[in-house]
Amino acid sequence: MMKRLISAILCVLLIVSLVGCKNEPAKYDSRAASSITETVETSSIDVTSGKQEDEKSDDITIKETESATTEESDSTSETESTTAEKETTEKAEPPTQKVEETKPQPKPTETQTEQKPKEETVKETTATTEPAVTETPYVRPSVAEVEQAVVKYVNQYRIAQGDTQTTVLTGLTNVARYRAKQLTTNFAHTDIREVCAELKYGKYVDLTEYGHPESDNYYEGYNREAIAKGGWGGTADEIAERIAIGFKNSTNHWRYVGDSKYSYMAVGATYNEADGLWYICICMSKENYGG
Repeated sequence: MMKRLISAILCVLLIVSLVGCKNEPAKYDSRAASSITETVETSSIDVTSGKQEDEKSDDITIKETESATTEESDSTSETESTTAEKETTEKAEPPTQKVEETKPQPKPTETQTEQKPKEETVKETTATTEPAVTETPYVRPSVAEVEQAVVKYVNQYRIAQGDTQTTVLTGLTNVARYRAKQLTTNFAHTDIREVCAELKYGKYVDLTEYGHPESDNYYEGYNREAIAKGGWGGTADEIAERIAIGFKNSTNHWRYVGDSKYSYMAVGATYNEADGLWYICICMSKENYGG
């Protein structure tokens, strides 16, 4: 009997528990229409009042929902906060960018504006005040200067090779100058006797004593001569040195111009405007035929 009684009690308890479980969802369904906050508060009360496992399971679900809702709310808040910050940044940044982009360059002061023209003016003034480079016009040396310089260099070369220095004769110099002028129209040795006869310079030689006609008589003023012409330029020294070197380097001329046997000398020079050349005649003599 006891077993049947216990079985009957257990069955009643089972039925009561089943009926109670069926009625619980209705409570949640009726509360589902309320706000999430009320559901959270109810579930918390239900959990504290010590309801069965099924109610705790619902409570966990509600908590998870609440947590998810809270997370969504937090993320929404963060999104809104981020959006608000972005909007604030975007609103704040454009003015800064505009300020930087449209930042006006400092205008030059009146002093700076005035300085540039002054500098340009100074440069122009400096350029105009620079002294103009003018070439000094060439002044041709005189005939006497060239003649004296040729004598000087010829004697230097003679002494350098061990020969004697020559003696310059005044009368013979006149003959050499006459010959230099003749060379401008006839560059040859053919007029030697004529110039001495014209100037009556030197020793007169009478050939009539030897049966020759009087026309063969002549004046002997010197023994040899060396002639040259050239477009030399520069100072008297520069022209004379070139002339002297030219004779020195010529074997036929230097064998008597540079020989101690010919101890008397005269140099004649002339400049011909027609062709722009210098003409030179050097008269060499073994004897002094007239000073």
